[in-house]
Amino acid sequence: VGGHIGYPWTEEAIAVATKNENVYIDTSAYTANRYPDNLVKFIKEHGRTKVLFGTNYPMLLPAQALKH
Repeated sequence: VGGHIGYPWTEEAIAVATKNENVYIDTSAYTANRYPDNLVKFIKEHGRTKVLFGTNYPMLLPAQALKH
């Protein structure tokens, strides 16, 4: 699992997750409004099952992480 959206290598994390069956990206430590455009595109297209929702609890609560 590539934590924290793979930052600062989000584009590379997307490529590795696309190519490898058992590689995933998590969204911990980021609120939905801070997801990079390339990650949002990946989620909407072929990465729907490759991105795991995370919050970074207790520093970021689930409700906060979902704010858009």
